[in-house]
Amino acid sequence: MPERSRLDQLVDIGVAEAEIATGRAPEVVVSEFGRIAIGQAKPNGSRPPRWAPWEDEFVQAKLGLLSLEAIGRRLGRSANAVKIRQVREGWRAPSRREGWLTGHRAAKLLRVDVHAIMRLCQGGVLPHRRTPNVRSDYFIRRQDLYSWALNPMNWLYFRPERVLDPRLRRMLELRRQRWGDEWWTTGQAATYHGVESGDVERLILRGEIHAVRWGNWRLLRSEAMKAGLWFVKGKGTGSDLDWSEEGDAFLVRSRAAGDEYVIIAHKMGRQDIPAAVRSLGYRMKWLRNNGQLEWLIAKYDLPVRYDPQTHELSLSQETRNANPPE
Repeated sequence: MPERSRLDQLVDIGVAEAEIATGRAPEVVVSEFGRIAIGQAKPNGSRPPRWAPWEDEFVQAKLGLLSLEAIGRRLGRSANAVKIRQVREGWRAPSRREGWLTGHRAAKLLRVDVHAIMRLCQGGVLPHRRTPNVRSDYFIRRQDLYSWALNPMNWLYFRPERVLDPRLRRMLELRRQRWGDEWWTTGQAATYHGVESGDVERLILRGEIHAVRWGNWRLLRSEAMKAGLWFVKGKGTGSDLDWSEEGDAFLVRSRAAGDEYVIIAHKMGRQDIPAAVRSLGYRMKWLRNNGQLEWLIAKYDLPVRYDPQTHELSLSQETRNANPPE
């Protein structure tokens, strides 16, 4: 029989080391690989210590969080020994254990694209772990996903009514009923204010409206409806007019006196009357919807009465008596 090559001997030594490291009897290893192999693998011929319960607990806790090499270094054992121990005991990686979800499974549960889950993880929005293998997979604790999903601040990333898990969907429905707010698009906010989406985006970029970018901008309804927002650009907002507070006060008093928008446009010296009339109408609607009418009346002590129920404006009785109709 030809003499075994040095490479074959090195292979035998490596396999024998792994067998002994996992607790296999040295005499059995000798019968299969020869005394030279076991002598190289364990020069002292001693059997490695048996696995202690705390070592088993450590391996199970760290699987998927540390590499096999790192776990072996902590225990003074080889990576092969750790791997063989895992296989023999049937321990599963965290991504396959009960209570853990892969990125694909989390995406399926929330009914979103898996790439959206990856973006949320990469951006630090969604709590997750990464496997230490070459693929570096994402995996998420089901409890963490539930807690994250039940936070209304995260509802712009998925649609709660589309969630597959019936238990989670029911909890989301109850949470939404108690929340009292909702996420709006810039289009919805623009419709509320009677402006264009671009006008809302300008205030977002200027920091006057807080919004979150997820594909498109999203903002809370309460944020979109807060008082003090001032749209000065865009079609239909009257950007061609000088909307100073004094100009707003003049508009409010003129409307209370019964002046039509065309008359007010003439008084303001506008040449493009049709466009000015439309702008004045939009401006008046904005002042009413944003609660600015009562504030202007009080600040400039306008002789105007305003009914918030009917939104009617009229001059005070004293002013009408002082200026009787001709």
